[in-house]
Amino acid sequence: MTTQIPTTQIPDISAADEEWLRRFLAEARLRAPGTLGLEELYGFLFAIVAAPDLVLPSEWIPAIFDDDGPVFADEAESVRFHHVVMALYNQLNRDVLDATVRLPECVTVRQPPEANFAKDAPLMQWAGGFAQGHDWLEEAWDVDLPADLDEDLGTCLSALLFFIDPEFAKSLLTEAGHPESELPQLAQTMLDNFEGAMMGYAEIGRLVYDARGH
Repeated sequence: MTTQIPTTQIPDISAADEEWLRRFLAEARLRAPGTLGLEELYGFLFAIVAAPDLVLPSEWIPAIFDDDGPVFADEAESVRFHHVVMALYNQLNRDVLDATVRLPECVTVRQPPEANFAKDAPLMQWAGGFAQGHDWLEEAWDVDLPADLDEDLGTCLSALLFFIDPEFAKSLLTEAGHPESELPQLAQTMLDNFEGAMMGYAEIGRLVYDARGH
């Protein structure tokens, strides 16, 4: 996996910039209803930087707004947005390259585990953004993996998508032959393994990327 921009030229996103980005995305949603929220954006960009193919900012930035732009009030707002979102991209990209992948602090995990299925739960929103990014890059993942890697990828995706929908979570129990009453235990297991699943997903993405000779 290689970065698409010189990572040394853009610092990590600051707390002040992250808060500005949260407010901007909320306001942008009034102009472009499909705009991602902050937690969704974190999940979406993780899917971008962990993908087994290069995706240019000119491609993924419009997707943040569901290709429904322009969304900027003026040139100054556009300049700041692009600076901040590239700082966030840079930070997530370096986490993948350095194998230090983790959930951002803004994605707080609720207890009990089933509380993370709520529509306003940060983890559910992260999962929604990740799902959007992974689905958007479906062709990049269209590769014949060895059986063990294919199984590992499926395991990672089960964890990363688990909290997007309780019905999906229940379907995993059904497929494994377990009763729905075991959902709380499975949800806790998914929480315990979540960041490991993020790391596994990124590692498989890199293996596929390298196998393609990039």
